[in-house]
Formats: sequence, structure tokens, C-alpha cells
Amino acid sequence: MNVGVTRNAYMAKYLYAGGAAAPPRKPATDAGPQGTTRPTAAGVTVQISDQAKAAQSALQNTSASETVKSKVNSLYEEVRTRGSSVTFDTSLPGELLDVSSLTDDDLAKIAVDREGAFSKELSDYATGALAARMKVSLEPYENNVFSGDRRGHAMTINKLYDQMSPDTRIALGWTPAMMASNNRMLEGDTRLFGKFDEDIVMSNLFAATRQGGLSFAVNKAG
Repeated sequence: MNVGVTRNAYMAKYLYAGGAAAPPRKPATDAGPQGTTRPTAAGVTVQISDQAKAAQSALQNTSASETVKSKVNSLYEEVRTRGSSVTFDTSLPGELLDVSSLTDDDLAKIAVDREGAFSKELSDYATGALAARMKVSLEPYENNVFSGDRRGHAMTINKLYDQMSPDTRIALGWTPAMMASNNRMLEGDTRLFGKFDEDIVMSNLFAATRQGGLSFAVNKAG
């Protein structure tokens, strides 16, 4: 299978079909405790206000967005150097942006776009790119799922979710509610068919990473 061609075709199809439910542009965070206390070296407890935590988080997000923007600008420059232009509509002249060098989290930051730093077309395209990577990672289990056996599919989702950044989870729509449903499905199918071989899941995850799927690292595997 020509993964590059398949991935670009899937991304284009995803984008112009409207894709899945669009991720929120400014996703709300879960409500937490009002402030955090941290002990100092001298044993004095300091109260960290919500405002200070929000400012720190905003600074980190802005820095991350700037890093991703720099990477994207370089990709655009490569296209211009070839005498071409970037298009997100395959019916128009130009070429689709090759985002294969961007990490899952880079694409997620573009898709979620917390800072409003990217165009809607690019954000939608990044969402499609992540969906295409997800498809590669789950593809080994398509036939099993059609046959009613979703064990390998569900186990793969769990392992990917555990390694994903919060933005990647948001961009793909992998919510806690979805994961709870996934686990119920896994438990039910395990009762029906027995335990699925975890070594097969791991092997497929590593293979998918090499073939353009979602990233999975052995040093993070649990």
C-alpha cells in the first residue's frame, strides 16, 4: 500500500466531506480546585492562584503555538521554493501541504488552535491528517471489527490514548466518555472471544508508526 498517497486522499476526502464533529476552537478545561498549594524548601506553603496558573498555561501554549507556526511556515516556504503554492482544494492548482514531518501533537495544536494562530482551512486539514493517521493505526483490525470482534481495535485505542497529549485527544474527539464506552466494548468482546494477544497489538502499533500512523513509542508503552 502506498501510504503517502492513501493518506493524502483520505485527508482530502475527510476535509471536503466535513470530517467528524469539528473540535472546539477554545475547548473548556475541567473545573478544578481554586488554587494550588506548594511547599517551599523552607517548609512554607505558598498559595498559587488560579490567575497565575492560567497565565503560566497561556504562556506555555503561546510558546508551543509559535514553535508549530515556525514549522508550518517552513513547510510553506518549501512549496514556494518549488515554484508551487499550497491548496486545500484538490480541484484548484497547487499542492496539498505535506505535514508528514509534523508530530501528532503539532497537528493537534493546529487543529485545536487555542490561540487562533492558524486559518480554518489549515486547522481542518490538520484534523484530517490526524484522522488519516488514526485510520492507519486501526486498519489491522478492520476485518475483525466487521466480524463483530473489536478486541484488538479497542486495545489499540486504549494504548494510543494513554500516550496522547490532551490536544491530540481533543482533536480526535477521544473523550473520557468515549474511552469508557470503548472499555465496556472490550470487556464484552473479551467475555465472548477470550483475551486478545497483546503482543499482536504492540507489533501492529510499532508497524503503524513506521507506516504513517499515530505515534507510539516503546519507552512509553505500559
